[in-house]
Amino acid sequence: YDKADGTTFTVEASSSNQKLSISQELSKKDRITPSITSKGDLACAWRRSLHKGNSVTTTVKVNESVNIRWNDGPWIATIDTPLNGLTTKRIRVKVKRKLIFD
Repeated sequence: YDKADGTTFTVEASSSNQKLSISQELSKKDRITPSITSKGDLACAWRRSLHKGNSVTTTVKVNESVNIRWNDGPWIATIDTPLNGLTTKRIRVKVKRKLIFD
């Protein structure tokens, strides 16, 4: 469901899990999307739009993980780390580039 004020409601459902997300456009460049599942899992994503269609999205899953994804043209950088309270360990960084052959 989309509202004219930049708010989107999304429900994803299967027989074993349901998820409700409410996405709100904070500005032309910023969108925040908290979500909750029927199992009680909480997450919040913040997307910042950058120049020329690029973006950075940070997603925090409470007591589970932090993920940062930076799209910069053909480059994509991803940073993942488990989250235990406010403590992180084993930070994993991946960088890849899309190649197009003609």
